Order: sequence, then C-alpha cells, then structure tokens
Amino acid sequence: MYHDLTKEEVLKMNRKSLIKVLEWNDPNGIYSDDDSRAEGYPPITEEEAIEIICRQFEFEKEYEDLAHMAFYSKYL
Repeated sequence: MYHDLTKEEVLKMNRKSLIKVLEWNDPNGIYSDDDSRAEGYPPITEEEAIEIICRQFEFEKEYEDLAHMAFYSKYL
C-alpha cells in the first residue's frame, strides 16, 4: 500500500494520513490519538509523524529538513 511512498508524498499528507502510514508500517506502535491517550502520551504532531516516517522509510539523511520544511511551509 505505502511501499513506494516518496518523501514528496509524505510532505503533502495531512496528519490523519501520516498516522495511517505509521500504523500500517508499525502496527505495534502508538500513533493514534486514542492509543496515545490510553498510554498517557500526548497526541503525535504532524512534524513528529513526518520525522518518524522519514526514519522508518530510510529518508534519514533528509528527515530533519523535510520535517522543518513541512512545518514552516504552513506559514509561507
């Protein structure tokens, strides 16, 4: 489903879609708002989701820049 996901596609996704990708790629992770609350964690932010996906999909070299670009692009 998300096997061929690119970093460009990740940057275009909304928070809900990012969480779906995380849940698909790591079914045992705690990513949904309900799961986070149940475990006593704050909900994952869009920036955190992008960072995690970039690491999981081995966009590691660029994940930090991508996360910041996505975060700041909202203000441009």
